[in-house]
Amino acid sequence: MTAPTEPKLTQDVYQALVENLDQAIFVKDRELRFTYVNPQFCQFVGRTSEDLIGQRDEDFFPAELAARYPKGDQQVIDTGKPLDTIEEFSAPDGTTRYIQVVKKPLRAGDEINAIQGIFWDVTSRILAEQNSKENQEHFYSFPAPPATPSGIGT
Repeated sequence: MTAPTEPKLTQDVYQALVENLDQAIFVKDRELRFTYVNPQFCQFVGRTSEDLIGQRDEDFFPAELAARYPKGDQQVIDTGKPLDTIEEFSAPDGTTRYIQVVKKPLRAGDEINAIQGIFWDVTSRILAEQNSKENQEHFYSFPAPPATPSGIGT
């Protein structure tokens, strides 16, 4: 009797996986051009994959974001170390969102030839944390009650 073999992660299985996750996923080459974006990435930025592949951040993001995003990308390429951060994002509808972003280098042998990234919306969590902090600051801004003189009630 032979032992069952484990299924291999084929290209088709991998493709199905990244296309059906709730998180947005992208890959950029060393020149920071998009080489892959999943449907959730496209939905998040309000563009099609055809609009995005071969483009750089500055080709479609507002100037402030387009200047910021490549810095993290380049840091991953230069250091070879992952980056995990929360970034502000201007959604296509004009609202400000907060996204948790993880970027990692992709290697061919010893050389980094691309970066991959995954991100998801953490706006609700960030706004709840900000609201909690404001409530605590408001609570602690009230004056302390006066001290009770000693000997009262004895």
